[in-house]
Amino acid sequence: MTASEYILYSMITKTTMIWIACIVFLVVITTKAMAHDTIADKVNTWATNEKEKTIAYQKESWADSKEQLGRTWNSIKSLFNNKAQ
Repeated sequence: MTASEYILYSMITKTTMIWIACIVFLVVITTKAMAHDTIADKVNTWATNEKEKTIAYQKESWADSKEQLGRTWNSIKSLFNNKAQ
């Protein structure tokens, strides 16, 4: 093998390796990009989760408020009943 043949062979080998590396890189990047949710999907998921959390909190809070209001009314009624007697 002459020097010029060796140089040509090494250039072809390096070029082929670079092309293979580029193809592998592009495949990895595109499959990774396809696997992720879009921004719109992430926002919709977040909004749905926040809505569910808010509804659960409000149910619990309103139930506690209803109990407290009942106790307050009973205390006010007993106050007037004690004064009337």
